[in-house]
Amino acid sequence: MERSCLRALRSELLAPVQGQVLELGAGTGINLDHYPNCIESLTLVEPDLHMRRRLERKLVDHRLASRCTVLTALADVVPPGAGRFDAVVATLVLCSVQQVPLVLNQVRSVMHPGGRLTSIEHVAAPRGSGCRRLQAWVEPAWKYFAGGCHLQRDPREYLPAAGFTAESSCEMEFRGAPSIIKSGLVSTWLAV
Repeated sequence: MERSCLRALRSELLAPVQGQVLELGAGTGINLDHYPNCIESLTLVEPDLHMRRRLERKLVDHRLASRCTVLTALADVVPPGAGRFDAVVATLVLCSVQQVPLVLNQVRSVMHPGGRLTSIEHVAAPRGSGCRRLQAWVEPAWKYFAGGCHLQRDPREYLPAAGFTAESSCEMEFRGAPSIIKSGLVSTWLAV
C-alpha cells in the first residue's frame, strides 16, 4: 500500500507544510522524509513505546533531527489555547485514537487560526455496501490486532464541531490495500 499509493500521497500532501508543525501518531517516522527543509520545528507525538523507539533511531542522523521533539502524548505538547502550531499532520492515525472529538478539540486548541490540519485516513465504506457490512463484522478482531484501529470511522463527522472547515477533500480508493481499508480520504482542514 505504501509503494502503491501512500508514498506519493505523503509527498504531495506534506510538501507545502511549513512553520511549526505537529504530527499526531508519528509511528516509525515514515513521514519524515516527506517534510520540506523549510519547516521551523517538528513536534512528533507517538504514544506507542515500540514505535517511538524506532522513530528515535530514525531521527539519530536525519536531516530534520535538530528541529524535532518527540513526545508521548498530545497533552504534553503545550497548554491548551496556546495556538503554537501552524500545521498539524495526521496520517492513518485518527482511526485508532480513543476519543476523536477530544483529540480534535486538543489539536484545534494548539493551532493558530488559519492553521492547516493535513490528513490521510482510511474511512468507513459507503453505508449499505457489502464492504461496510464486512467492516462491521471484522472490526472487533481488527481493533485488537491493528492497534485499536476502527474500520467504520470517518473523521469528517467530528471536524466541524472541533473548529475546522474543509479546505480540500478527496475521496479515493487506496491502491494495494485490503478491501476493508481501501476507502480513503485525503484532506486539508483550516482551523477557524
